Amino acid sequence: MRSLKIKERNSNSLLLTRSRQSELIGILLATFLIGSIFYSVFGQDLSNVDFINSIVAKVKEQPLLQVVLLLPLVVVKKFRDVLKVFTKGDCYSFNVESKSITHNGNALVGFDDIKEVQIRVFKSDDFDSYNLSLITINNKSILLEEHNDLSVTKDLASNIADFIGVSVRIEN
Repeated sequence: MRSLKIKERNSNSLLLTRSRQSELIGILLATFLIGSIFYSVFGQDLSNVDFINSIVAKVKEQPLLQVVLLLPLVVVKKFRDVLKVFTKGDCYSFNVESKSITHNGNALVGFDDIKEVQIRVFKSDDFDSYNLSLITINNKSILLEEHNDLSVTKDLASNIADFIGVSVRIEN
């Protein structure tokens, strides 16, 4: 999913939203990419009557092609998540008056229940990724964002932490 952005910040509320349009563009590009991979590996027209039989024969010859067959399942889940964001939006609201945090209008947690804002770093050879979470006083982690840009993640974390009055911790 695309990055959360600060839509509004004033003394009473902090509103974080995710762009609906960029989500739709992302899923369309991902679907096209996986479809292209699928077509290039199997080289079949989906309307071909013997399509299933030819795929089964190729998978019997090369069992690792089963991985390619699982790719559409990933897209289906991603498409469902993106469709949900596209239709309902994705919004986190931090309200000073009620001292509460909501996600898409549903109560998530109270300010008093938040111990800290955490950035968890996942290092790899290709690229690093960062999870932005709220950590409750019961050590429950509430994931808000997965990102691959540390500066964007730090900026968002510091805005949230400053607004609710907690610290930011970076965990490697």
